[in-house]
Amino acid sequence: MLKQLRSKKTMKRIMKITLILIIPSFIVLYGWSSMSRTGSRSGGWYYIKVKESPFQIFRWSQVSDSEMKEAKNRLLMEYQGLLGIQNRQMATQVEKLITPVDIAREALNNKALSQMAGKKNIRGTLPELTAYIEKLYPQAPKTALAYLMNSRGFQPGQEEAFARSELYRMTLEKTRFLYASRAKASLFELWQEYLLMEEQVKVSYVPFKAVDYEEQASFTDEDIQTHYDENKEEYRIPNQVKYEYIAIRKNTLISDARTTETEIRAYYEANRETEYKVDTQVKVRNIQLNLDPEAGEEEEGRIKALADDLYTSLTERGADFAGLADRFSEDPANTQPQFGPDQKPTGVEIKKGGLLGFWSRKDLEKSPYGKTIVEAALGMKEGDISIPLKGERGFHILKAETVEPEHYIAYEDARDQARYAIKREKAEKVFEEKRKILYDRFEETTTLSGLAAFLDIQTMQTDLIDEDATYVPGVGGLSKFKSELMSLQEGETSDLLETPALLAVLKVIKRVSSHIPELDEIKDNVEADVKQQKAMELAEKDARALREQAGSLEELKSLAGEKGYDIESPEPFVHTKPPTEFENIENVAQLTIQTKPGQIRLSRFTGGRYQKQGGGYMVWGMEEKIEPDREKFTKDLPELQRQYLQGKQKTIVEENLADMRENLEYEINPAFLGIGE
Repeated sequence: MLKQLRSKKTMKRIMKITLILIIPSFIVLYGWSSMSRTGSRSGGWYYIKVKESPFQIFRWSQVSDSEMKEAKNRLLMEYQGLLGIQNRQMATQVEKLITPVDIAREALNNKALSQMAGKKNIRGTLPELTAYIEKLYPQAPKTALAYLMNSRGFQPGQEEAFARSELYRMTLEKTRFLYASRAKASLFELWQEYLLMEEQVKVSYVPFKAVDYEEQASFTDEDIQTHYDENKEEYRIPNQVKYEYIAIRKNTLISDARTTETEIRAYYEANRETEYKVDTQVKVRNIQLNLDPEAGEEEEGRIKALADDLYTSLTERGADFAGLADRFSEDPANTQPQFGPDQKPTGVEIKKGGLLGFWSRKDLEKSPYGKTIVEAALGMKEGDISIPLKGERGFHILKAETVEPEHYIAYEDARDQARYAIKREKAEKVFEEKRKILYDRFEETTTLSGLAAFLDIQTMQTDLIDEDATYVPGVGGLSKFKSELMSLQEGETSDLLETPALLAVLKVIKRVSSHIPELDEIKDNVEADVKQQKAMELAEKDARALREQAGSLEELKSLAGEKGYDIESPEPFVHTKPPTEFENIENVAQLTIQTKPGQIRLSRFTGGRYQKQGGGYMVWGMEEKIEPDREKFTKDLPELQRQYLQGKQKTIVEENLADMRENLEYEINPAFLGIGE
């Protein structure tokens, strides 16, 4: 055997087998980490493991930090687009809506798309990326690159990582387009969609509210028992837990901190220059004539001559600056999306008259217009118009719309801010003191009451709460520690739980397994449900009787008057934006578009205007339909087609992604999802 192993032929065969089996695994483990730069976290942490091939026996590839970040960013951009959010503060709020489950699903979508891209030989290329960047701002590609890198969270010096990330994104988008391009829309489909959004309808209705029948609703103990027996699962109580705890919450410390007027005044004076000084601010309008940095003297002379002509029109002929800006300025910032009454983008861009907002000294280094242009603006007086100025983007003519001189925020206006700053400083100090005590005493102290004594606080107890709740009353949000808390048995105490704003230790003093309570324990709840059900049945009976007697809208109105029923007629509305009393009728838009003038229907409603009244039924009829203008439809058709196809494309892509996810073999880390193993 040893002799056989020593032979070159045998060793060569063994090496081939070794290379075939081992190297792919090394490429997956180390090559993937190298390509993603961040790789997986230490200590065995992972987000998602994916087996890219059924033949990949030894190791699964891990979804990297950068891939998870890409998944989250795509979701954030999608949410911002849907909600029409423009400012960073609102975007931060939207980010909180994105759950780990959402991110995991999007990351798996990207993984599936990446695999499909490999099969179809689809990939983003550097020439395509270069062309995309140059298209953003042809006159200054370097500025466009810096802007794009900053918007994607990359710093100068990270060009290689940025390019890798963008090529990955381009590959995914190309693959999405492979499916999205299958979407088609006929003229009939587009007209039906237009009717949904634009056709006005006028209805009249007779409501039968369940609350009006509650006094008539009669039932027996047998009815209560039957309802309970048939709907037991609806009354199931999930696993519950009761905690004893100690908690140091920074917000509570801030609220409890006390300040004096002397302290507030002293803080204001000490920080007047750094916190309460407002630099000179100039509200600027800009006419920008783009100039390619590589343009020759002739081209530069032509642009300069146009700038001089505009300056003359402004200063000697009294031309309107905003009007000239809208006509001649090539600044991308001079346009913004238009939003409708519902705060959603209309798809139309509007001009801003060159208005850029306020500039101050803090904009000198970071402004995309360059330091020279900002300095010139800051030196202008209110109403001044600058001579044509050459900057990084081309030639600029500026107007100082408003000038707010350097000033200090008055003490009266800054007092609350200064008071809060002092309270925060005091709270931070106390928080750190308590933190040190906790860490010093935690290991040697065996009871919560002992720890509480060292901290000079009291132990507290929660009521029974759902075991999987991520918010613990009296403590705060603990989603980060959910897995650890769910693993604690009765009598066990958690480790010290710490976030930047919280220090806490929890002990489980009681656990109650999921169960269905006995009828006697919840009889009042069941009785209320039976009463609501009986009231709904009575409302339906009267509504159905009226519907059967009325063959048309006119008969409905006549019968309603005879029987003393109220008949209501809301203002005309479009199918997709019904009034509150109609909004919780199932498929209401489809119902109203299918209902002809004079026709009547019986519908059940829940919520809406009668949310607190338990819903009910209504008999309603179509008074009139006002068809949208056909010429307007023709004018709106291109944008309508774009939006309709966009929705159809999204549906097609999502359906295909769902199928592809089913074919993936993957494992999601329960700790990332915030659940137990």
